[in-house]
Amino acid sequence: MAVSYNALAQSLARSSCFIPKPYSFRDTKLRSRSNVVFACNDNKNIALQAKND
Repeated sequence: MAVSYNALAQSLARSSCFIPKPYSFRDTKLRSRSNVVFACNDNKNIALQAKND
């Protein structure tokens, strides 16, 4: 499952606050990798799951 949040991320980047913090982690049981971008907009924390293979 792969979902693109490029348009939403770009709109958040144009807003007052956008702090991307991509990271990857591995689960030994699931063997999954997730790239997550955290952004804040209008004093609300938003977690965007950009990719999950």
